[in-house]
Amino acid sequence: MLETPIEVVKCRAQVESGTGAKLGSFKIAQMIAKKEGLKGFYIGGLMTAIHDGISSGIFFWGYFVFRRLLRGEQPFVATASQTPTSSTSKAMPDAPPPSPAGKTFEDGKMNKGEVGRILLAGGLAGALSAVVPYPFDIIKTRLQTSNFEAKAHAPPPSSSSTSSQPSKPPPIPPKTHITLPPSALASSNPLSIRAVALGIHTDGATSYRYRYRSTLVYSFLSNHIFKPKLGAGGKIVDGRPAADPRAEKWALRVLGLKGFTRGIRPTVISSFVGSAVTITTFELALHWLGGDSAGTGGVG
Repeated sequence: MLETPIEVVKCRAQVESGTGAKLGSFKIAQMIAKKEGLKGFYIGGLMTAIHDGISSGIFFWGYFVFRRLLRGEQPFVATASQTPTSSTSKAMPDAPPPSPAGKTFEDGKMNKGEVGRILLAGGLAGALSAVVPYPFDIIKTRLQTSNFEAKAHAPPPSSSSTSSQPSKPPPIPPKTHITLPPSALASSNPLSIRAVALGIHTDGATSYRYRYRSTLVYSFLSNHIFKPKLGAGGKIVDGRPAADPRAEKWALRVLGLKGFTRGIRPTVISSFVGSAVTITTFELALHWLGGDSAGTGGVG
């Protein structure tokens, strides 16, 4: 609810191109409010919710596991400091003491080794949380930026006060078939999630249009799944049995998934650095403010 409007404005500001002065975030927000209303700020809201829900769950789970592994501890075994000491609590099996390499505090201060483990664990968890739900991020971005340039740079409607009669469009010759471009269709009808996903898949398959036969996917499908037909039922090309056309179709279907991974490398790097710095700042602040007096090391 709170993040989606910011994401819409941010994504549209990032894809803004063309010559001349840029609109900027505030003008983009004003344009959305004027032309699309409140609904325009929540385009792609479902994909944002799914992406962020999956990403947040993976991040905190991954950070907890990676940090304990880097300490040399069992991720899902309670340590001695977490074992209940109350007489009313149930007896817990003895847990192995933490190894010297996993020592968190020295004289009440977090040691440098632990800070390094927090940085690495946070970065790895951030990278993992960026990779798994990345296709939802691609769909969300495409929904939020579809046809933005056409809307942003469209000329204002002509004023009726300058002429006594409104301007009429030029007459259309008879028996003329008119095909609207995809951008015109997108401006009149909002894109659905399914249409955007199919478009992304098509973009991925198109990038392999003339070289799919050299991929491992096609080689595997044509040699092991859809083997060439031998005998009278199969065609002969260059003295060899022709490949099954199903191998081509399924190879392009699989290779089309590449469209959902475009831009993943800078995203993973950005998430690694940002998550490492953010969680380390949080852990250090929690420790300095006395919220880590139990010695459990904050989140992990």
